[in-house]
Amino acid sequence: MTVDPVRIRRARARPLAGNLHTPDGGAQGAVLILHGFMGFKDWGFFPYLADALAAHGFYALRVNLSGCGIREDGIVFDDPEGFEKATLSGDLEDAAAAVAFLQAETADLPLGLLGHSRGGGTAIVLAAMHPDVRALVTWAAISRAARFGPEATAAWGRGETWPVTNQRTGQVFHIRRDFQDDLARNRERFDLAARAAEIAAPWLIVHGADDESVPLREAQDLHASAGGRPRLLPIQATGHTFGAVHPFAGETPALRQATDETAAWFRSRLA
Repeated sequence: MTVDPVRIRRARARPLAGNLHTPDGGAQGAVLILHGFMGFKDWGFFPYLADALAAHGFYALRVNLSGCGIREDGIVFDDPEGFEKATLSGDLEDAAAAVAFLQAETADLPLGLLGHSRGGGTAIVLAAMHPDVRALVTWAAISRAARFGPEATAAWGRGETWPVTNQRTGQVFHIRRDFQDDLARNRERFDLAARAAEIAAPWLIVHGADDESVPLREAQDLHASAGGRPRLLPIQATGHTFGAVHPFAGETPALRQATDETAAWFRSRLA
């Protein structure tokens, strides 16, 4: 297996930083991995997960979305302005650009998507609109796009930003009303229940039963919205990141289960 840094060009915007994990020998598919809110491509389990998928015979691409707060290929939050301006539409545009790059790099091998948390929501929307998606896996995915309460809305109405604290680093970032305005303009597009109902690709919903950030109820809601067609896999006694931390301290039983089930799902659907 090899891991190469890549730059994904976009119109009128700086390139996205990524890493492409290439399997030894022939590949049977390609998987795009999307991080969530306050995540980034090098956080905790993402390199481990991409390595595992490559070991199972898949190209695996992990990318920094443009609103993640990291300017280049690093692990230091050095782009507060990019974070402040992040929107769901921006996440979706970034993900679509990454899909186009991955398909070009892998000669249009069967395509899979994997998204964690808010990245799971992005993956749901992309899977509903992209005919080439052959398999979908979401980890701890959100079931509703509106995540901020009335206090944030009031602050934005006063022309202020809304502060959020990175629990790992203690840094305080701010979110502009761009997020709310974008969601208001695109509420139908980001109606995750409606998009879930439209997904034709085989879908595995993985969720920690004790998720402290996105309750298991949201996974159950997505499953119901999709008419019960996806496979719902609650993993007991684990939370939002399946016990993984950053810097990565090694796999946990819950993370191993999530990864093994994910690899098996893509092997059976992308072959």
